[in-house]
This record gives sequence, structure tokens and C-alpha cells, in this order.
Amino acid sequence: MTLKHLSSRLKWYGSPFIDFASPCHIDLELSTKCNLKCEFCFRQDIKPRSKDIEFDTAIKTLLQAKELGVYSVKFNWRGEALFNKDFRGLAKYAQRLGLYTMLNTSLSMPLSEFQLRSIARFFDEVKVSFDTSIPHLYEKIRVGAKFATTHRQLIRLQYFRELYKTKPIIISRRTVSEMETVEKFIEFFKKWHFHNFDIRPVMARNTKTMQKTNTENRKYCGHPSRRLVVDVSGNVYACCVAYQEQKQLYLGNVTEKKLDEIWNGHKRKMLIANLKTGIMGAACVDCTSGDAYK
Repeated sequence: MTLKHLSSRLKWYGSPFIDFASPCHIDLELSTKCNLKCEFCFRQDIKPRSKDIEFDTAIKTLLQAKELGVYSVKFNWRGEALFNKDFRGLAKYAQRLGLYTMLNTSLSMPLSEFQLRSIARFFDEVKVSFDTSIPHLYEKIRVGAKFATTHRQLIRLQYFRELYKTKPIIISRRTVSEMETVEKFIEFFKKWHFHNFDIRPVMARNTKTMQKTNTENRKYCGHPSRRLVVDVSGNVYACCVAYQEQKQLYLGNVTEKKLDEIWNGHKRKMLIANLKTGIMGAACVDCTSGDAYK
């Protein structure tokens, strides 16, 4: 772990208590498109209009993020970033700026060797959602995906990560049922020398799976103090759970205002002040983020 990365982590965890002059992270939405219909996903409630971010808007956002002092950028939000034909060029540009590049993906859409090589080379951190090693259960959870396709591409991507000497892939498992033990799940992937895992319960993201929250157990989650989300239209939100583009969490647009103006603007500061004193608007009352609860 580099000193720069360690400093970013300290800033991430310290941001709810210290008002830093810049966020340490941004989520940049490259595409709203998705090839899956997972039962637990927020997309069961909303259907974002299929759209990719304009290349110039993405470049402007990355450049301003670097100038603002942002450390890392994750290239997805409500959709699969790999649907954006410019994902390679944008990730490469971000790396040239010195930004730490991240990608969360289902890796389920058919990808060419060139695209897999690009993912391996230009993303510092890659997290692949793969909830079970049991084929029929995988296809039941990730509706629209084919186990054989995802598995084949995952092994190929692992090969390219090793070839380019980039960081190991993180296998992300969101447990939606007791389908198999964690030990058996990990044992399956160890055959191909995977050893980085992010395993935790699935977080309810839609009205069908979400339970009523207990506001008495709420705490200040810290997201508006540490990160920004920029969607495909350049709209900036204070939280990564603002899937429905809630006005309360909207801070501005990067095509109209610079990112530093948005970050240091009155609206974000008032949102933080209200949340810290327990004043929650409709967008936050039933928040599904685990970071918002004690």
C-alpha cells in the first residue's frame, strides 16, 4: 500500500469529522445501460433512460477532479460501465492524470480479448460480482447472465491481470440466500489462484426487498463529506444511493459549474449540517446504505 493510498483511506474515514477542502473519491457514471435484471437491484423500481456520458463531459470531470485533489474514481453507478465504448480511453486518461481507477462489473456481457486486456491494463482495482459458484443459482440471481460466459471471461481477465502485473481481481459476493458455504465458494475460485474476496450480505435496494428502517439507529454516514457522484448527464449528487436523482441530494451540474464550486457550495454544506443534527429529508429517511446505521 502506497503512502498516497494510505492517506486517502485516512481521509475517507476521517471525513465525517473533519471538513476537508476536497472529496477523496468520485463515482463517474459512464452508462446507465445494464444487461441484467437482478431481483435485489434498485433497477426493479426505476428504469434509467439508456444513455452513455458524453466524452467531453467525462474528460472535464476527470480533469477537474484531479485539480480538486480527488484520489480515486470509480467508473460506474447505476449501469454497466463497459457498455460505454470509450471506457478504455477514459480509464487510460484518468490513470495519466494520476487518479486511482476503479471498476465494479458483473463481467457478464460478452467482451472481446481487446476489451479484457483494456480492463486489465487501465483499471487499478477491479471488483467482479460473482455471487455463487453454482451455475443455475448464479443465473437465477444474476437474471440475464450466463454462468459459462462470465466464468470464462473472469479466468481470462485474471490471466491478463497477471500478464500486466496489475492488482489481483476482487471477487464480490453478495449473499442473497444460504446457497453454499463461504468456504466452498472460496475453494472454487482458489483453483484459478483468486485470493481477494469481498463477501457480505446483499443490501436491499428496492421496495420489494427493503424493510422499513429505524431512524432511531441512524448516524451521519459521511458520504456527503467524502465523495461525489457524477451521472451520465453531468449532474452531481452528494450520495451514491441517490439512484432516483432525488432533488435533496442534487448539488449541481459539471457542465454549468466547476467541481470545486459544487463541492464547496452552500447546498452540500447545508445538507451535511442538517444530517448531523438529525434533520433528514425524504431521500435520507429510508436510506439503504449500511453506512447510515449504528
